[in-house]
Amino acid sequence: MECLQLRRQLGDRAGEALALNAIGWYHILLGRPQQARIFCQQALTLFCHTGYRLGQAQACDSLGYAEHQLGHLDHATACYERALGILRDLGELFGQADTLARLGDTRAAAADLPAARDAWQQALDILENLRHAGAAQVRAKLRQHQHQPPATMTPRYRPAWPPKSLRVGERPSRSGPVIGR
Repeated sequence: MECLQLRRQLGDRAGEALALNAIGWYHILLGRPQQARIFCQQALTLFCHTGYRLGQAQACDSLGYAEHQLGHLDHATACYERALGILRDLGELFGQADTLARLGDTRAAAADLPAARDAWQQALDILENLRHAGAAQVRAKLRQHQHQPPATMTPRYRPAWPPKSLRVGERPSRSGPVIGR
């Protein structure tokens, strides 16, 4: 907080925004996403005023993480996508991979596993090209969710065959349902 006060005294708005985003991130790490959101939003506003695009992307990414922790998955996704747009414009590869990995986590939490796997695969491709150690963690997420159906998916159709009354070892009668017509 002292750094934030010093930046304000100096009139260093970009430095103030960096300090606000860092404070927000520490609130996230401490399990206080509501407070984090306040600091990160202030940081984003200042970054927008200063035109510091990398800072805008970082603040959007932090906001996305806070929104995810609060259970606001649509807001988190929007924040991550905004951050990705900026990071792609800037050609900031590691930031893209980092944000894509978190976007994948958010999409998985929203039970959109195909979109989650897509985001994780994009992150993995970048991290492997960068030869970054974080690729192993993303690879593990892809492996874990490789053949897993979405958690919220429930069958809408339950076949009536075999009937519930059929006992183990009992053979069905010939008057069962006709299949294939």
